[in-house]
Amino acid sequence: MTVKVIQKGYYAVEGDGSTSRTRKEVQICEPGNACVGGGKRICKGVEHSSKDKSYCEPCAQYKKFNGTDCVCKKTFIEDGDECKCPPSETLVDGNCTACEDGWFKTTTGIKSCTSCDAEVIEDAFKTHPKLSKNSSESCACGVGYFRKNKIETDAKQRWICQDCEDRKIGLNEDMVNCTQIGLTLATLPVNDGYWRSSLDSHKIEKCDMDEACKRGAHYNGTTCAKGYRGPICSVCEDGFSKILGECRECIDIKIRLWFYIGGPILLIVGFLGVYFFLRKKYNAIEEITKFVADTNKKSWSRRVRSRLKIVLSFYQIISSLPDTIDIVFPSIYLVFNRLVSSGSKLDVFKVRESKYGITQYKKEASYPLPFIF
Repeated sequence: MTVKVIQKGYYAVEGDGSTSRTRKEVQICEPGNACVGGGKRICKGVEHSSKDKSYCEPCAQYKKFNGTDCVCKKTFIEDGDECKCPPSETLVDGNCTACEDGWFKTTTGIKSCTSCDAEVIEDAFKTHPKLSKNSSESCACGVGYFRKNKIETDAKQRWICQDCEDRKIGLNEDMVNCTQIGLTLATLPVNDGYWRSSLDSHKIEKCDMDEACKRGAHYNGTTCAKGYRGPICSVCEDGFSKILGECRECIDIKIRLWFYIGGPILLIVGFLGVYFFLRKKYNAIEEITKFVADTNKKSWSRRVRSRLKIVLSFYQIISSLPDTIDIVFPSIYLVFNRLVSSGSKLDVFKVRESKYGITQYKKEASYPLPFIF
């Protein structure tokens, strides 16, 4: 019987101690194992099977064995046979990590991130939160600044972060709104009431009419509100006319005729209606006034007579008290009463006395005297 030696990459069926078998009686070595001399060994850790599966060898750098083959670690991407960090990430402690704020990376590999301040924007240590750090475009100026055009005198051709309140170039906080990061000259929000000629210009001017330059808080200021056009939005567009400094939309010819012809007619009719209404009210008021005046004349004489009666009645009672009521009156009252009574005397209390010398009137009249005097 012919004996065949088991080749590398194959192993004998388990349980049979034979060192040789026919081809049909051996198994192909599975990935992740090393098979030689009919035996089989499992590769461990970062090891994997060699190409002929005769021995275990370590995975390439930044790769790991997944049980079948060597693959790139989680944070890496595969580039041919190599594992590299994607754009916007760099190698830190054996893993790909995102560039720090103010840094960016445009290429695939393990190259370090590039500083925005050193290469892109002077004095800028920010990257835009809504942009990936895989481009220099992610480099951004902070709050209160906007990215200006490149300057030719800078050897590195860096962008410049311009202060939004730099009065040297004619800017102040009333003109622009710089409350967000990542602004550029083109995206610079111009406040309502201001205008600029183009997206490349930082020269901002005050509009004659605030209404002409109202576009919202984040507009770039290069166009005017509806109905306006031209420098500082001072000219009316076609179909608009200036009324009291504002551009108003021209009305239709039919509406205009109605306004110029029907308007005055309605005004006259309304005036006449008001006139006749007020005249009618005036006549009614005159009649009421006359009636009240006549009534007042008659009532005045009646009021005089009534008040005179009250005075006379009071005088009658007062002058009769000393003779009617047997009590001690103040001396000043007695003197005054004699002077008044010297000309006239109106006794209303002439009543017979009772056997006890006290009339009923004397008794009742004596009660309120302490309160009168």
